[in-house]
Amino acid sequence: MKRIKKAFVALAVFATIPSVAFADNVVVSKDTEFPTVNVSGASIDVLGITPGMSSDAVKKIFADRSGKSTEDYSVTSGFSYRSVTVTSQPYVVRSDIDNFGDNYEHLSAEFTSPATNSGIMYLDRSLRYSNPLTAPTFESVKGAILKKYGSPSSATEAPSSVDYTWAYGPRGKIANASYSAYDMAKSGNMCVSYANEGLYLVLTISVTKNASDPSRAELMTVNMNDNLACKVDGIAMTEQLFTKATTIYDTQAKAGAGPAL
Repeated sequence: MKRIKKAFVALAVFATIPSVAFADNVVVSKDTEFPTVNVSGASIDVLGITPGMSSDAVKKIFADRSGKSTEDYSVTSGFSYRSVTVTSQPYVVRSDIDNFGDNYEHLSAEFTSPATNSGIMYLDRSLRYSNPLTAPTFESVKGAILKKYGSPSSATEAPSSVDYTWAYGPRGKIANASYSAYDMAKSGNMCVSYANEGLYLVLTISVTKNASDPSRAELMTVNMNDNLACKVDGIAMTEQLFTKATTIYDTQAKAGAGPAL
């Protein structure tokens, strides 16, 4: 199912006067490569989903796991220049799916615009083991995580949980990086700041013990956030819409007659 809403995500608005010219459904096409982050040879994937994977490929992985179609959300991006407002064609920006069975799993992905080929820039996975009798042990989940992703940039252990962070920047893996799951979830409006700070790609994983049997795992959350892709895409999208808006303005702008004196 698709839901469409308008989202004006322009990086700049040049005027507050009402627009007198409009252009809807401006076709935004790929003109910028999806940026590649140096992950120092690590395997950064979640369920086979890797940074930059296309929205269609991600949605197929979601659907294959659940046996049903994803719930998709579409947006239109807008930009205003002087008296001209332009909006893009609708494009899928997010896909969600819920899997119900012996365990509950929620998957959510957010994608860049067509300007960078609609690649994944954010992934959220939540897996809850409902029955402690069949849940894996807390230690086995920790072991599996470290075996797959290697030594983390930082780790925080508490009596009932553990949090891991892997962070990568211009020169590869970043030591002692801190980037909480809360920050990750809220980073949609902060990706430019994180990218400018050198936090290009961040993976966080948290595991919580079962309250009734602490030897078992109850909840695992995984977040993958590509801040660099988010930043690059915002610039690429805005440049295309800016070019369209300025072209319309330059084509239609005509100096009026001076006032009667």
